[in-house]
Parts: sequence; structure tokens; C-alpha cells
Amino acid sequence: MLFFEKKYLKFLSISIFFGGLALFFVKNNLWAAESSLRMVPSSPVVAQQSPVVNRVPAVPQKGKPAQSVVMDKGSSNPARRAAAIASLEKERAAQNQRYGIDKRTLQEVGESTKPNRFTQTEALLQLPEIRAKIEKITEVAPYLNIISAAITKEAKYKDNYYAFYHTTENAWRVAQDVYTQLFSYFKTGGKGVDDGFKFLRFGAFKSAPFARDFLLKELESTGLIDDKGKLAAVLLSVNLSLFGNIGVESESSWQYFLREKKHFEPNKAIYQDIMKEFGLPNTYIDDLLSLADVIQTNEKMILQVMVPKNKVDDIAYLAWKSGIPAHAGIIDWVTSNVKKKSFVYKQGKAAGAWALDALAEDFLKEGDRNPLYKDLIEKVKEGDFSVEALLKMYCNRPWDVPNINETQARLIFSPEVLLNPGSGLKVYRYSMAGHNQLTEYHRRLNEIIKKLIDAKQE
Repeated sequence: MLFFEKKYLKFLSISIFFGGLALFFVKNNLWAAESSLRMVPSSPVVAQQSPVVNRVPAVPQKGKPAQSVVMDKGSSNPARRAAAIASLEKERAAQNQRYGIDKRTLQEVGESTKPNRFTQTEALLQLPEIRAKIEKITEVAPYLNIISAAITKEAKYKDNYYAFYHTTENAWRVAQDVYTQLFSYFKTGGKGVDDGFKFLRFGAFKSAPFARDFLLKELESTGLIDDKGKLAAVLLSVNLSLFGNIGVESESSWQYFLREKKHFEPNKAIYQDIMKEFGLPNTYIDDLLSLADVIQTNEKMILQVMVPKNKVDDIAYLAWKSGIPAHAGIIDWVTSNVKKKSFVYKQGKAAGAWALDALAEDFLKEGDRNPLYKDLIEKVKEGDFSVEALLKMYCNRPWDVPNINETQARLIFSPEVLLNPGSGLKVYRYSMAGHNQLTEYHRRLNEIIKKLIDAKQE
């Protein structure tokens, strides 16, 4: 029975999980997660060399003259030889696909219109250092249902969607469901809301420009982006895979999912605004607030936001801490100044946050005279913070993406996509709430929604 002590069980769980992920079926194509095999070279094909023929003297038989036996190492038939070479090349191409060998240039990968090789989470799990970090940080076995479900959804929609991950408190499920159901009933003319869509923000939002124009406008007016200030309601911080930023607790959706520390939850004022928008009484707000207790778990809730590929760059940009564009020069400036202790933690605020505040002030004062600011604006205009361009590399050649574990993005809320039930957006939610919890939750939620609708019709 010693085998089933906790430490052995943890090791067994990790081994089973990653062993299972190493053989994952996507569209009936079996791939092996052995990144070391991607370096296996294929042997050169000698396509132009003439067939090699050796003539070996045969043993003479009694009463017959000696003859030569022909040992054919090629083929004297050109058509047959061409067919053999074609067959060999086909087998080598299949082998390259099995072992993850991609001979395309980075430009060819970026310009390709073919389906990506991996989904985003599959891609990140190709890297041994990522798997090692996951094993160090978390037990996998208790969460296999969530991990497998998330990867399955990625695989199902991989040709037309990219997935983004954000974690929030379980109580937000209630507010999301209440708003989505009321919107479906009162504002769609009976058409309802597309399957899979959920509202993640509530109320009226102004039309937002595309990501590039959004960045240019905000940088001009504020110097830098700060998603913890007035833009908190407009920007959604997301990882590019389920385990993105693993090892960096403040930036990792997965580690936030595991944290016990509570963060902001929907309060009475939020529900009052929802009731006001739909012309409903506040009679049942306390019931809605208490409904969150039914689905409460130690872990939080992971959102998997599936955005159509042709809309990703409209609403997303590559980001770093506080939502600033992921500009290498700015990141280096902040990290080096924090390391030199030019900025330190004080008044409950991290050193990096103080550094970004100081830089934003400099950008506002100096504008294009500041070389960092000037370069940032130029790179925004050139599309250097395109999420789609990075994800093509991410999902085909993850081992070639610099600092892949540190990549993240921001999604911009707008009536055109994230707040549009007809945009094709899909939102899936994962929590540790059990079947009985969710059944009871939906029963009580539906009762409250019915009471609200009846109250308006009276």
C-alpha cells in the first residue's frame, strides 16, 4: 500500500497525464509529443545518380560456361525508379509530420493558409520546460476533466477559432447567466442568443476602434496603457493557452484558478444596474447574490474565449503587464530599472507599476522626442503586436517562439465582437462545481428569471 502514498500518487498522475497528452488525436492524425524527434534529419535522396550494378562471377556448373549474376542496386527502368523515389519522398513527408519536423521558413509559416499543426495548449505542452513547471506547481489528476475538456474544445474549433483564457470568481457565472438570459428574452425579438455565447460585460459600450487604432489613440492621450485604471472595464487580460505564463502567479490563468485568495465579485450595485437596463424590479437581487453559494468551490472559474480567426486582430493585441503593448525596449527598460532598485515596492504598489507610471509621464511630456515612445508608435503602425501572426508560429513551431511562456494578450470589449451575440464568439466556462451543484444552480436560476419576467408582464 505504500505505493499509493501521496507522493507516488502525484508522480503517477503526472506520468499518466503527460503520457496521454503525448498521443492525442486531432482529425484522425496521431501526433507524438516528442520535441526531440523534430531534429531527426532525413537522409538525402540520390535522385540523379545512375543505377549501380555489380557483376559477380558465378560458380561454373559442370558442362556449362561461367556466367555473371547481376545484383541490381537500383533499377534500369526509369519509370520504375521515379515511382520508387516518389514513394520514398511520400514516406519521408509522412515521417516528418509524425515527428513534428517542419522544414518551412518562418515567413512561409506566417503566410501559410493551411490548418495549424497544434492547438495552442498542445503547442505549449510540446516544451519539456513547460511540462516541468506544471509538474512542480500543480497536481494534475484532480483537474483532468477540465484540462481534457479545454483541449478538446481547442481541437474542435482549431481551423476557425483561436482560444484565449481568463480566470474569474465563480460568482460571475450568476451575473453572466442572468444578463445573457434577460438579453435573450427582451432584446433579440425571439431569436435568442447564439449557442455558446455569454456576456462577459454588462451595459452599454461605445463602438471601439480596431486594436491598432485603439492603441494609437490611448498612447497619444495617456502615454501608456493601464488596464487597472479606467480601461479595466474595456480590456480583458488573457493567456494564449490554458497553461500560459505558468510559473508567474500574477499573470497565469491556471495559477489564478488554483488561488484561494478572493477577488472582486458582482455586488448589489451591479445587479441593480442590470435590473434597471431591462426595466425590472430589485426584488430578487438578494436571491441572485446568494445563488453564488450553490456553485462555490475552492478553485475559481476559467473562461475559454473562442474568437473567430478573422476577427482576432480586430480586438486583440500582444501585451505585457498592465496591458501595455509587448514592446521589447519598454520591457527591458522596466526590468532593468527595477533590478537596479530605481523603483521599489511602496504604498501597496509593485516596483514595476511605479516604473510604468514614470515612463507614461515621460512619454506624455516628450512624445516623439522620446526614442522609446517613437519606436513604440512605429511598431504599432507596422502591426508588430498582431496576435494572429504570433499564433501561427505558436501553433506550428512553438520551440522557435522567443519567451513563449511570457506571451499574453488583451481583448478589447466592443459591441462589434465581444459584446455581440451574432459575432460568432463562443465562451466556455470550467470550474470544479459538480453535477449536483450545477443542476441545483440552474433550477434556482431559472425560477428567479421566471419571476423577473412575470413581474414585468404584470
